[in-house]
Amino acid sequence: MSVNVPENNSQQQPHKGIVDSLRVTIKASDLAHDLTNQASDCNGSSNRSVDDPQTAAGDDEEAYYLSDGTLVPVSLVRSFYELSALGVDGRMVQFSRFEGRVVLVINVATGDEHATREFTQMNEFAGTYDSRGLSILAFPCNQLGYREPWEDHEIPLCLRHVRPGRGFAPKFHLMARCDVNGTRCHPVFEYLKQRLAGCSDDRSPTIRSLRGRLLPPKSPDVRWNFEKFLIGHDGRPFKRFSSRTPLKALAGEVENLLRKASIEQSANRQSGNKFVHYDPGQDRTRKKRNSPRGKEVS
Repeated sequence: MSVNVPENNSQQQPHKGIVDSLRVTIKASDLAHDLTNQASDCNGSSNRSVDDPQTAAGDDEEAYYLSDGTLVPVSLVRSFYELSALGVDGRMVQFSRFEGRVVLVINVATGDEHATREFTQMNEFAGTYDSRGLSILAFPCNQLGYREPWEDHEIPLCLRHVRPGRGFAPKFHLMARCDVNGTRCHPVFEYLKQRLAGCSDDRSPTIRSLRGRLLPPKSPDVRWNFEKFLIGHDGRPFKRFSSRTPLKALAGEVENLLRKASIEQSANRQSGNKFVHYDPGQDRTRKKRNSPRGKEVS
């Protein structure tokens, strides 16, 4: 008689005890050091194509994010504002500073053929929508076509003198160089790819079901430079756009999200004003004044 032993399901969510143990065994400083050096340490392995089987095999590994010195699985992240990343200057940027704002995340490459167009439009967007509540985060990446070979301190110089050039100064947030696919994928992109597996502007027939419904592609990996992830003011990833869509084509989507954010914030302020000037002591004073003997009425 043979007994069938159930196999362990490796895809189950980690228990709370496992998460707590990871917070103890993994130091926050180790991850910060890893994020600053991941691009230079893996020039050979991190620049594989999306279709590389070795890269795809490592996508099943759980990624972790750094926030307030703690490490937890990306699958447990509840909001984009809980994430963090290194800026191009080496300083940690907590995304909680963008809470209530619409955020646009883009993987960029200064050596890409569309770099001048995209960077110029990013500055135009920042100048137009920053005061209305839009923040743009640009993550340089050298994985896709080796189009970002520069170190972090060289990227601003390349933007200023090479492409776009002519003294270009970014008005958006320029982050440190990172990986967007594979085993060393940055936690920000790991989170975004889990929530937005496919691009909303991808009309390829290969991702349509028999009933005509759009399905996400088999691999959620970033396919090329300048893919765009749009996050609403509530911290939830909203839509993802492929590199074929220029940034200016997102103006309508950004306008709608900013308008929705403004309406909701205005409604919250108005509903909150009903209770701002309310003082329970006024009721007690009024009851005491109107009582027959001047005593407070319970």
